[in-house]
Amino acid sequence: MSGFRFFIILKGLLLLVSEVALSQTQLSIHNFQNVASASAVVANLTVSNVTISSGSIAYQNGTDDGGTRIGNSGTWNTGNFSTSGKYLQFTVSPASGY
Repeated sequence: MSGFRFFIILKGLLLLVSEVALSQTQLSIHNFQNVASASAVVANLTVSNVTISSGSIAYQNGTDDGGTRIGNSGTWNTGNFSTSGKYLQFTVSPASGY
């Protein structure tokens, strides 16, 4: 009987772990529509503006995902793109008091 209980407990733990692993929450959106700031930020979080490792983010007219502006970086061209030393960065922190 103890082997059966262990099986039930193990099965319950696996179900719990899989539910935690599969549940996803969108914390914020960076849509680069003329700004590098986040929108739709989940309550009690603070999200910084996006920065990149080299160069800066510029904006041009164009449509992507229904927007009217497209964020880009001239130093990150797609013709000869190397990922070496390049990164996009932002921070997610708890709001004051959390």
